[in-house]
Amino acid sequence: MKPEAAFSKMMKNNPELLECLSSSGIVSDDIIEFLLKAGIQAPSGDNAQPWKFASSKNKIKVFLDREADQSFFNINQIASIISCGAVIENITIAASFFGIKTDVNYLPDKNCENLMANLSFSFVKDKKEITKDSLFDSIWKRNTNRKFYNKSSVHSSILNDIKLLISSLPGTSIHFVTEKDAIKRLAKIVYKVDQIRTQNRSLHEHLNSMIRFTDQEAQIKRDGFPLKNLEAGMAGELFLKATKSWQVMDVLNKTGISKIAAIHSYQGILNSSGVALIFVDGLDKESFLKGGRTLELSWLALTRQNLSVQPMTAITLFWLRWLIKGKDEFSKGQQTLLALVWKDFHEIFADVDFNTNGTVVLFRFGISDPVSIGTLRKNVEDFILQ
Repeated sequence: MKPEAAFSKMMKNNPELLECLSSSGIVSDDIIEFLLKAGIQAPSGDNAQPWKFASSKNKIKVFLDREADQSFFNINQIASIISCGAVIENITIAASFFGIKTDVNYLPDKNCENLMANLSFSFVKDKKEITKDSLFDSIWKRNTNRKFYNKSSVHSSILNDIKLLISSLPGTSIHFVTEKDAIKRLAKIVYKVDQIRTQNRSLHEHLNSMIRFTDQEAQIKRDGFPLKNLEAGMAGELFLKATKSWQVMDVLNKTGISKIAAIHSYQGILNSSGVALIFVDGLDKESFLKGGRTLELSWLALTRQNLSVQPMTAITLFWLRWLIKGKDEFSKGQQTLLALVWKDFHEIFADVDFNTNGTVVLFRFGISDPVSIGTLRKNVEDFILQ
């Protein structure tokens, strides 16, 4: 039995212990540790786990770890900030198990740019109000599934419930795409963008730095993704091993291999029930923190319905780099390709103002077989600021 499951079982079987904890008004160190374990189940770019924490009486401070992800994707650390938002959402949901309310204070210290939020905890006064959040169990089940999904449609009521769920986070929105023609159009867009990802040296080297090619390496580092997690198949795994060196990949790119590599993403979109785009009202840190919470809420809700999810991050993160840093961040050929991509992308999501709304993530969803192997997490102690 996993530690988190054992702890939950202990609390369920000992209601007097929960009564004792709540009557004292003090959130114990054991509960704080449990909340942090729940928090770090959150998704992050390439499973870089870009978080740090500090705790005190009834409080947890969530910090951004800028050193964890310095990739081309992570423009202004936005991808990592989104991940911190997902951590906050997990902690908030997990706290409900103990009858604990969480007050989130975003960016509380202007002099500390890495402090993302202060989380303050208090026990509910009426024991009848102690109800475990329905998404609590999904925290431990959520994962990224890169397999091809069943194309069967997802009932509109499920998607509508998710829209209603995220209405608790003002300033965030989700747009679902389930029409076959629009899905195919998005698949072509993602295909074009993924070619650029394959052609970018820094992205290639970053990806390979995060792939754990052996079980031993995965167990030691406990971040990134085990090779089997990529669901590339035997041929794909051999290709990844053979192209670890940028020199090899660069030569192959000149033969058009980037188009072949991008086909997997194209087929992934086609083999899905739908695609969703999460966006926020602004381009500031607080907006993206809320966007991360919305992402996690949506993902957990889909997990609870036994649906699989895979973020397709290149398109939203490339757009943010284009918007914030300018088109010269890309080569002339890539600029020409992306200009066409943005036109199609913006037409599909016509209700989004791409110049003022922050794009959080595009993801596909559907019914699928379980992942072959999941990703690991470092120990909570590794994230505690000394």
